[in-house]
Amino acid sequence: MDKMSELFIEKFEKKKDTYVKIVVSQHKIKILKNFVEDVINEKRKERHHKIDNFHEYKRFYTGTLGELAIEEYLGISFVDFSIGDSSFYNKADLNKLGVNIGVKTVEYGKFPIVSKNPVRPEIINVKYNNNTVYICGIATINTLLAYQNDDLILSSKLRARNVKTGFEGINSLIPIDRYYDIKKLRVVENIR
Repeated sequence: MDKMSELFIEKFEKKKDTYVKIVVSQHKIKILKNFVEDVINEKRKERHHKIDNFHEYKRFYTGTLGELAIEEYLGISFVDFSIGDSSFYNKADLNKLGVNIGVKTVEYGKFPIVSKNPVRPEIINVKYNNNTVYICGIATINTLLAYQNDDLILSSKLRARNVKTGFEGINSLIPIDRYYDIKKLRVVENIR
């Protein structure tokens, strides 16, 4: 195990009991797998996805699994299973709910990759396994800016694009408890 993974695990395990654990149903996992297969076929047509060496399946699976976990947590459906050009989907994941907050989900042992110039807060999730997600909390724009670390970008090609960075502030998030709802998220979206 590399030092970055060890650091992530140390930070994650320190607060794991404060995170919200969501187990996504097998029915939704089946829908997710079919969706990811379909979206990969469409995304391969886009230039920037070709640069990414087709590590797409794992990335789209992880991201959509995180959105499904938030959906389960809130008890409201919002995941968009439509497929099209990425330029049509560059908006907040919770946009359908009228909330300008994104959802970033990362595999256990890795730090989240975020925009160097964030335009909205992000809910930070950790994919613990293929159907279990921990909702860790919300990173405000200022938190996303304060805890950037380009050394956490493992892909030299992604680092060269200079638009993304690693986020190491997993212990500096606004906690989400069992009683969060859309009204509270609307308040948080405006905190810098």
